Amino acid sequence: MNQLLVSFLDYALHERKYSIHTLKAYERDGEHYFAFLHQHHLTFDGATVVIVRQYLASLRDQGMSMVSLRRHIASLKHLYQFHVRQGHLVMNPFALLEPNKVPKKLPIPASESLMHSIFDYLTSREDPLKLRDITMIELMYHSGLRVSEVAGLTLAMIDKNKRILRVTGKGNKQRIVPMRESTQDYLHAYLQSTRVTLLQQPNADPASFRVFLNDKGHGLTTRGIQFILHRISQHVGLHIHPHQLRHAFATELLDKGADLLMIQELLGHESIQTTQIYTHVSTESMVKAYHAFHPRGKQKKR
Repeated sequence: MNQLLVSFLDYALHERKYSIHTLKAYERDGEHYFAFLHQHHLTFDGATVVIVRQYLASLRDQGMSMVSLRRHIASLKHLYQFHVRQGHLVMNPFALLEPNKVPKKLPIPASESLMHSIFDYLTSREDPLKLRDITMIELMYHSGLRVSEVAGLTLAMIDKNKRILRVTGKGNKQRIVPMRESTQDYLHAYLQSTRVTLLQQPNADPASFRVFLNDKGHGLTTRGIQFILHRISQHVGLHIHPHQLRHAFATELLDKGADLLMIQELLGHESIQTTQIYTHVSTESMVKAYHAFHPRGKQKKR
């Protein structure tokens, strides 16, 4: 791997505390870019705006989507910015580039009927991992946790007396997240029974501080939780994406009159603009309900 890319990734990991997912995207985009430079006998510090436009044109010709292109530009812009700040370069050729805006897809929150189906299925189960799975769903749906935050939850993050969690989210930022009484009850029952049993497995990690464990007694990964949700999807007959549960949490708060800044804090969004997307979701739901149920809401056919 190119040393310029290695030093940037090291900075992104240790100084900026970026997630593994983001680091892998930066690595892929960087390696692709350096391969282009090498193929055309170009240098990193000699790249101009014209050259990087040619590079982006080649990506479009290869069929890269606009969403991927925007991410690609962001990755390389950060790469150049880092080396400009380090004094290795004078100019960032990506600084003034802005691809065409991509319409944001509105998140589709899990419906109330879907959540009823999920909890009906979970509570009907009799297997040893029933409490674990219910507790994880509770935290994503009723506390708005990301799937990565559920996987990374440790015992030290739980404050039973105040019924809150001190969650570490994106960018290693901490926030306080309240729990419903039902969520706390499930969490307490899981910690006192299922988790104790899992730690008694032959190859378990008895020193683990992770809250959620797999059937071998090791901390669950993000992918492991996604797999569990996939299995639940198969049983209820509807696809469930982890973010749908978080979207439902945010949308329901907004529908009940919660302040947008409070929702931003609960979700751990760095920018209020990210949170504002839920106002569009809520408005869309309101308009659909109006046209469906209000006697004057239905448009007359012409």
